[in-house]
Amino acid sequence: MDRLVKADVKEVEIAYERSQNGSATFRITNLMHTMSVAISLSITNPSVFSFSQPFSTIPPLSSSSYTVVLSDQPPLSASADAITVKSSMLPTGKAHQDELRRLFSRPGPHVFRDATIPVYLGHLWMYWYPDHRTA
Repeated sequence: MDRLVKADVKEVEIAYERSQNGSATFRITNLMHTMSVAISLSITNPSVFSFSQPFSTIPPLSSSSYTVVLSDQPPLSASADAITVKSSMLPTGKAHQDELRRLFSRPGPHVFRDATIPVYLGHLWMYWYPDHRTA
């Protein structure tokens, strides 16, 4: 078995507009027929991007939506940010946030790295800087 879940996107694009938090939503589907899966979402630049739900569970053959949110101030450059989706089988079907955090804090064969999703800022992010328009 090479992965437990599948993301519905190959990349995420967030449109930035001044005075608004940009966001993008994507779905993750559990590929397991009989077992729930625990999910961990992380991003390369957590000071700029965040998730409302970095740890969760998905029932068998079900999908769940996740939203990545851009902070009020976008990064100074268009860096190569990416979302990492990790998963683990969850025989009990349920777990509290602390249990999920502990589950993913220990590396090992029980944790699958199922997807890496590049994150791009839409073209409007550059207008956050006042000097850009005169350059």
